[in-house]
Amino acid sequence: MPGWLDAADACLRLVAGTNKFKEAEYGYTAIPVLATIYYQKIALRAQRDNANYELPTLLGCVMAHELGHLLLGTPGHSNAGIMQPEWGGVQIRQALTNRLFFTREESSRIQEQARLRASLRPAASDSAFSH
Repeated sequence: MPGWLDAADACLRLVAGTNKFKEAEYGYTAIPVLATIYYQKIALRAQRDNANYELPTLLGCVMAHELGHLLLGTPGHSNAGIMQPEWGGVQIRQALTNRLFFTREESSRIQEQARLRASLRPAASDSAFSH
């Protein structure tokens, strides 16, 4: 972990291209601190659906999914909601109609983890790196 990152950090990196090793992925998370989003892959999905207006919503949902991995502390997926491993037409429609959510259990765990990380954060005057 780079010296300027600590246990309270959750970093999101947006890459213009695609994952060269796993073409199907919209994103990848290196737990506990780094989530990578592959913009081109998401843009291609929106183009394929002939609906570029989908891009901001899809991008936001992929970001939420990958940050979910960081805050849940697991690479695992669920059978329902935003943490499903693959998104087909049903999940895309849910995203576009604001119905793609974390499960109740995931939401509780994410809130707990956010509180824990906030308690680990040093005071702003103590940090050499401003978040």
